[in-house]
Amino acid sequence: MIVLNENVKNRLGSWAFVVGCVLAIVTGGLIQNDQAKPYVIVFMACLGLVVGIMNITARESTPFLVAAIALTVSSSAMGPLIETAESLLRISLVGTLQTILNNITMFVAPAALVVAGRAIYAFASEK
Repeated sequence: MIVLNENVKNRLGSWAFVVGCVLAIVTGGLIQNDQAKPYVIVFMACLGLVVGIMNITARESTPFLVAAIALTVSSSAMGPLIETAESLLRISLVGTLQTILNNITMFVAPAALVVAGRAIYAFASEK
C-alpha cells in the first residue's frame, strides 16, 4: 500500500479539484459526442473520488456537503431557466450549459459521497 505524506496528499487533491473543474467546463463545451460522454462521466467521477478522499478534511466536511447539496439542487433547477433564456435571447445555450452543469455535478457527487460516508462513520464510531 502506498502511503503519502500530508503535503503530497493535499497537493494531489488540490490538483484533482482544479483539473476536475476545468475539465467539466471544457468537456461540457467541446464534447457533444454521445459515445464520448460515458468516458467523461467516469473520469469526472474518479477525480471526484480523489478529491473526496484526499482533499476534504473533517473540519471542511460540513461546508463542503452544504455546497455540494446547493450545487446539485441549483444545477437541477437551472434547466428551465436556461431553456427560457435560450428562447428569449434566441441563442443556443441549453446543450452546452446543461452539459457543463451535469459534468460539475458528476464531479462533485462522488466527492460528497465519500465525505458524507466519512462523516457518518465518525458519528457512529464516537458513541
